[in-house]
Amino acid sequence: MTTFSIEYRREDYTLADCMRPDPKWGKKGFTVRSEDLGTEDINEVVKAAKHRDSVPKGYKLFAVWNVQTGEKVIA
Repeated sequence: MTTFSIEYRREDYTLADCMRPDPKWGKKGFTVRSEDLGTEDINEVVKAAKHRDSVPKGYKLFAVWNVQTGEKVIA
């Protein structure tokens, strides 16, 4: 089993936002298991995470990480 961490950021997120006191401001994160997705391919997870039904309103996909291997795809 593989675990993926998916991070979305607000569509208007800028570099200055990373200096805010709350490091989670403008971000939404989710963790999913490969068993739930039916694949261990990180590129397939990125496709699923970009699907319009998956993206929270006002956000865009930022990155997907494979928690076990450390592999990361920046969207």
